[in-house]
Amino acid sequence: MPKVQRTPPSLKNNANSQTQSVPDISTAVEMSDHVTSRRPDKRPRSECSPENVCLSNNPSLEDNPETWKKDQNTLMSKKLEEQTTLMAKLVADVGEIKAQNTKIQETNSEIRKTSVLIEQSISFMNAKFEELKKEVEDLKKDRQHQQNFFF
Repeated sequence: MPKVQRTPPSLKNNANSQTQSVPDISTAVEMSDHVTSRRPDKRPRSECSPENVCLSNNPSLEDNPETWKKDQNTLMSKKLEEQTTLMAKLVADVGEIKAQNTKIQETNSEIRKTSVLIEQSISFMNAKFEELKKEVEDLKKDRQHQQNFFF
């Protein structure tokens, strides 16, 4: 099937179909009513936005420095008390974990000792079993030899 090339439709030279760009936006805003510098649906900033810190609920350092200092000291002492309590709990937990670790290490050393003793016992019993097995085989051979000799 042959390839068909298509040319794009011709455009009429209308003002609506072409766009223009102005390098200086500030002059474009002044010249045209269609260009806006701010989005209309953008929400305005509130009083308590990050740039405008809300100072209505908190006493300001500038208004009353003594009250602000007392409030800050109270907050710091509460935080210090919380952290002290948390650290005490952590220290107790770490102590408990260390005690458990010590007990586990003692138990492991006892298990190792017992394991070594069991290995020694098994190897001794295995050696004795091999000796007995050899003696039984020798006795069977002797008996077989004696039976062959007499008959």
